[in-house]
Amino acid sequence: MARTLSSALSQVGGASVRRTAFPIWKSIPDSALTTLPEGLISEVLLLAGDAKSKGFRAQVGRNLLDLPVSGGRRLVDLWSGEVARLSDYFGWQRLPVRVLIDSKAVAPRGIWNQAPGFEMSIERDGQAYRGSGGVIRDACREPALDRYVLVCNAHQVLAEPLSRQVENLLGLSADLAFSMEPCGGPAGLFLMAGRCIEDIPAIGFVDFKEQALSLIARKHSVRVAGRTMKSGLPVRNLDEYIAALRYQNLREGGEVGAGFSIVEEGAIVSKSARLHDAVVLKGGRVESNAIVAESVVGPGGVVEAGRHVVRSVVGGVTLGR
Repeated sequence: MARTLSSALSQVGGASVRRTAFPIWKSIPDSALTTLPEGLISEVLLLAGDAKSKGFRAQVGRNLLDLPVSGGRRLVDLWSGEVARLSDYFGWQRLPVRVLIDSKAVAPRGIWNQAPGFEMSIERDGQAYRGSGGVIRDACREPALDRYVLVCNAHQVLAEPLSRQVENLLGLSADLAFSMEPCGGPAGLFLMAGRCIEDIPAIGFVDFKEQALSLIARKHSVRVAGRTMKSGLPVRNLDEYIAALRYQNLREGGEVGAGFSIVEEGAIVSKSARLHDAVVLKGGRVESNAIVAESVVGPGGVVEAGRHVVRSVVGGVTLGR
């Protein structure tokens, strides 16, 4: 590792130094960090807000964190496990997680069986149209200047363990660190010193990537690590959700080409129906001899007997012959 942990901590916790910073491409060696001091990362922010009333979110009728992924687990449950393993990896007892949603967004149901080292709160932003940067600023009104905040896009299935990704970002020894995806564009995780948050405007719309990032770079060190593989698979629409579930199914031992099917408790699926890469949510119904592929049957959605549904979201309507 290019710099020791102590030098990284002194950079973040020392006196504020005004400097011009530019992203620096840097490869991260495989050597692991030793146990880190408790509280080095003060909290994890999961950005899960979206007040849009149309599209995939509206069709499934819930926050995307509540979507099932496998074995009775939801997307939020995957995050619970990732944060718990992150705490354990660095030897921390606890790591608070705050799920941030918009003022009018549907709230996730939360965690019922929280893993050790994971405690979650769900918070609704009191101001409308603040943007991702504004939401972060509002949530961290009095940040610990010498500690990090881990900001994550919640609507994704991680393709690499959170602990490894955070370790790599800490290795950049910067006030603000993130990775660049192989196809270009920032990954969905940002490790940010508390002092950076004060440079995000307290009023108005502020997109983090488009506006806040450049403002922070004027005064603080911003460094970027290139990636050879995706950090995560987004879950924002039907195609992305099905692709993420395929990945999760293969990671858990599924066979290539065999497909998957998820039927939530409270859904009704006929024994003669066929599901391939399909999800039936609570309140959905698939009748006899129907075929559902690469699709989601949402609450109130009915696929009638003998109907074939491909690459569709069925919710609140009846699809007949």
